[in-house]
Amino acid sequence: ESASRLKCLSIIIIITTILIICYKINVTIERPHPRLLERSQLALRGALGYSLRSTNEDLFRYIFKPARSFFRGFALRKLRSIPKPLIISPLYKDDSNYYFIIRIFGKAIYYTDGIVHALISLGERTLYGSKIHVNSIDLINEIGNKVVNIYDGKVNDFNIQEYIIKDDDIKEFAKHMVKSNSIIVDLNFITPLSILRNGKNVIEDDSLNLADIVAYAARRRSLLSYFYLNNKMYYTPDYVNQLKEWCNNNSSVIERKFIPINISIKGKRGFYKGNITFNINNDNTLAIDVVDLLKFSEFVGIGKSSAFGMGQYKLSIK
Repeated sequence: ESASRLKCLSIIIIITTILIICYKINVTIERPHPRLLERSQLALRGALGYSLRSTNEDLFRYIFKPARSFFRGFALRKLRSIPKPLIISPLYKDDSNYYFIIRIFGKAIYYTDGIVHALISLGERTLYGSKIHVNSIDLINEIGNKVVNIYDGKVNDFNIQEYIIKDDDIKEFAKHMVKSNSIIVDLNFITPLSILRNGKNVIEDDSLNLADIVAYAARRRSLLSYFYLNNKMYYTPDYVNQLKEWCNNNSSVIERKFIPINISIKGKRGFYKGNITFNINNDNTLAIDVVDLLKFSEFVGIGKSSAFGMGQYKLSIK
């Protein structure tokens, strides 16, 4: 796969829709080190980067080191780093083995061969003294509840289109969930979260609200769409302000429970794990759009250092 092929994707892909694909990687770990289990998404991200670099330099650069000159027409001066089109979950225990999830956003989803090859190559690396062996890889459509095995010692045939989550899928989910006059929405964070408002950590001062979450989520969705989909911002600044105002007027916090996590990402601290629960009033205006955004962000994470797997949560609506 060459750099020219990456650039040609914009011609052959329908670019008016969100594209997300999910891999479930089932692994065996020799001598699982506590440090690996504690910082698994960071270790796996680094290992995947090395594997991609050794197996497919162009794909590695597209995902981990995109050149700013490749993206034209956007004021990048205040953007410290370009967001990455993937997120890696922590390791989860499944009986005697483990698994983790990788979600890929945008045009990079069509490079499954390169990504699968890099994932298989993880077995060549040692993480904190532990060896990871990839037993199998599944593709999962997390909204359509479809699963297909694509590797179990050999790469199997599959139709990728059936496992892509699109804009319309997320919107239909939101419409299905927002039918009553009010809904209860819970965000249970499975990786540490850090969110700032005007430079202050709003989790630390116990003031995190739905507008804070929506602001970060909308920014991440817009930047990912711009850089990796269609060179267009998903939301305008005016619309984000409307969403934030709506959240302030139509939501309240039922429970806010977080504990500090002793972790440093690129020298930055102030991360917390826990959950927050909201009551959201459905006034038939923007409730569906807010839930749509929350569902999208469940797939890609929010907040500071989301590129390193921070800010991942499980969304529950009732």
